[in-house]
Formats: sequence, C-alpha cells, structure tokens
Amino acid sequence: MSPAMKPLKIWAVVFCAVLLIPSFAGCDSAEPSGDDPNANPPGTADIALYPVERDDRWGYMDATGRLVIQPEYSEAFPFSEGLAPAGRWVSGRGTVWTYLRENGSEAFEIQASDAYPFKDGRARVYVDGRWGFIDSTGTYIVNPFMSSAHDFSEGRARVKTIDWRWKFIDETGAIVVETELDEVADYSDGLALFEEEGNWGYLDQSGNEAIAPQFDEARSFSNGRAAVKVGENWGYIGTTGQFVIQPRFISAGDYSEGLAPVRTENTWEYVDEAGARVIPPHFTGARAFSEGRAAVMINNDWTFIRPGGGAIRDAGFDEVWDFEGGLARVRIDERIGYIDLDGSYVWFPEN
Repeated sequence: MSPAMKPLKIWAVVFCAVLLIPSFAGCDSAEPSGDDPNANPPGTADIALYPVERDDRWGYMDATGRLVIQPEYSEAFPFSEGLAPAGRWVSGRGTVWTYLRENGSEAFEIQASDAYPFKDGRARVYVDGRWGFIDSTGTYIVNPFMSSAHDFSEGRARVKTIDWRWKFIDETGAIVVETELDEVADYSDGLALFEEEGNWGYLDQSGNEAIAPQFDEARSFSNGRAAVKVGENWGYIGTTGQFVIQPRFISAGDYSEGLAPVRTENTWEYVDEAGARVIPPHFTGARAFSEGRAAVMINNDWTFIRPGGGAIRDAGFDEVWDFEGGLARVRIDERIGYIDLDGSYVWFPEN
C-alpha cells in the first residue's frame, strides 16, 4: 500500500469492524462508536478543515469544499484540538510530520515514523520503534520508550512498557494505574473494560474492580451504558453494574444520542433508552448516531439515516465515516469524498 493510502487504511480499520469487533471480544456486535456523551449538536463541531486526496497527495479543504491547503503531503489526518498532522518524506531527514493550524499555517514539525492527532492535549508519536507523547508545541512530555501506546482518554493513556503489561499514565507521563492484564480498554465514563480468565469486567480509576468480571463479552461504556453478553444474548448495564435492559438481543452496539443499534432478527434496528424499538429492523449493518445521523448498510452499500429512520440518500457507498463538524467522509471504490447532513456532496469523490 502506498504512503498516500496510509491514513485511509488506518481510518478503515476503525470503521470496518462494524459487525466484527465489540470492545475486544466476539463477532456479533456493532462497532464501537467512540462518541463523546457531550458531543456538539449537529453541524456545530469546531472543525475548520478536512483532509482530501488528489493525485496521490493530501491537502485540506474547508467546509464548503474549497481547497485551502494544497495537496503536497503523502499522509494526512483530521484536525483535532485545532491541529492536524500531515507527513511527507524529506531527503536527508526521513519522514517529517507538520502539525498544521486550522488557518493553514504550520505550528511545528517533528521527525517521526508516525504521528497522530491530539487527544486531551497530547499526541502520540512513533520514533525508532518506540512510542512517546508530545504537547501542542511539539515538546516531548513523555520520551519515546513505550512498546505500545494509545491515545489519551479522560486524562489517561493506555500504554505498555518493557514488561508488556498494560498501564495507564496521566498527562505528565506518570504511571497512575498498573495492571497484570493482557486485555484492557481505554477509560470511558470513568471505567475501563478488562478481561480476566475469559470473563469481562470494569476497572475504576484507581485500577480496582468496579464491576467484577462476569460477562461472556462486553463493550466499553458510552453515554452511561455498556453492552454486555450473558450466554447467547446481549443487554445493557449502567455504571453500577446493574442491568438497565435485560439480555435479549442477538447483537448490541453503543448508545449515542438516546438510541442504540441492536439485532433481534437477521437485520439491525434501533432502540431507545428503555429498549423499545424506534427504527424497525431493516439494515444489514448499523452504527451509533453522530450529529443526528447514523451510518447503516443496506445489502452491501452504506448510507446514513436520520433519527426517524429515513435515509438522507440512497445507499451507494463502499465505506463511510461518522459525521463530524457537519460533514462525513465517504468512499466509492478508492475515491474519497465528503457529504453534508442532507447527503449532498461537498467534495465529489476523486482519486
């Protein structure tokens, strides 16, 4: 795969697990949405520019589809917290990442094999086979020494050091939770999903068991609820571990904006917070709502629906990403474009 396709590949990994990966286990749950319970209303996210590809090079457009930063990068990621990393090969230096501001100016450069968007004021970078974290000036807050690292979430980052056990560090790099666990997820709603001897439970912020491992499969919390599997069926628990919806679904996704995708038959539907059907079974794939729209698959093609269940346009995309800042990225074959909340193109798919 060419360098120009790398961001597409990474984002696709996040997306394509729609019916394959719960938080860690199993093969019958919708994809984790990663939605922020305090997400902005539709179209109000503070995003000024969006990455676009032209002739195997990446640049950035604004929300109207006007090209603002010319395509000159081999890799480019979305903006987050006012900055976006874009990489290119520089003779004599190797891969250099430029963190761009939303006005198109350059904030700083860093030499690294990989660099990622900011989360909670920190960005992870990969240098000489190790992971570290930088702040918004490009200064290392945590020097590259970790064998594995994930983005910050709720002020903590999940990392592995030389002992290959998961730990959580705070924004200064100090270890605040040590574990002996092989599988643990990021913190969400103050709890971190973990696996022990084939059962799933949740850690509190001190690393102690908040909800004992007792579920056959489970997902991270979203909007104060987590989908868990007992026997053959999925239900939902609250942050105290008590069931708010008893297990009765074949598959279950994350709650967002008051709705969750679930499967009680061969196709997916949406239920409200009481578990009552709101949008009838109709979809071969379904994701959580974001900015008032949810990605759904009809046969083998994707589109988006409104909360009432109506599609914003006919299904025809090979792949889609969630709406953010009023726009959603879409793919047809290898061509990338953007649509607005009504389904109209802002950037027509092109190579």
